[in-house]
Amino acid sequence: MSHPIARRRHGRHPVGLLVVVGLHVLLALLMLSARLSVDVPPAVQSALTRLVEPRPSQAPSHELPAVPATSLRRIVAPIPEVVVDREAIQAAPVAAPLGPVQTEAAAPAPTPGPALPGVAGNENGTAPPVRVEAHDTRVYADAPQCQPIYPQMARTQHVAGTTRLRFTVDAAGHIVDVKLLRHSGQMPENFLLDRTAMDALSHCPVIMGNDESGNPVAGTTVVDYIWKLY
Repeated sequence: MSHPIARRRHGRHPVGLLVVVGLHVLLALLMLSARLSVDVPPAVQSALTRLVEPRPSQAPSHELPAVPATSLRRIVAPIPEVVVDREAIQAAPVAAPLGPVQTEAAAPAPTPGPALPGVAGNENGTAPPVRVEAHDTRVYADAPQCQPIYPQMARTQHVAGTTRLRFTVDAAGHIVDVKLLRHSGQMPENFLLDRTAMDALSHCPVIMGNDESGNPVAGTTVVDYIWKLY
């Protein structure tokens, strides 16, 4: 059993001896050339350097192998086509609301007021006239241009008193009537005072009044004119 194995080992032994002998010869030449300064051929130096220098150990690489670009493909999903049946949508019944719908009650319309007398078109939607504050028509008896002059006869007799008059004014602003409501006294000079007051105050200006519609109105004014001596 041991003879064939020995023969195989004996066949490999001369090759290993030749390699060892060659290395020794090269080392000897290098050492000799270094001492004797003999030039060694470049081919021999490079061969010796490769044999002597240790080979760097390659660290295992942990990088993942690159994936070729041709293997990546973009997957695009097809968009489904949507078909809308418009006739079915229009014929579909509308569902009734689930509960009562709360709506705000409209404000009641204002009740129209009573028709104004003498105003046309108050019931057919036209706006009623604007109301204003009513004023009475009166005679301005304190105006300085219509003040009576004291009669000289009554002044001499020292007669005085108060004359009461009533003036009636029409809607045009004219004094149409003057009445004596009370005499200033019973002496003849008092009758003179009353007549003088009626004549003078009849020329006083009139302050016109109006009703709620703004129209001028007629009126009456009672004036007490006081006669006195200073």
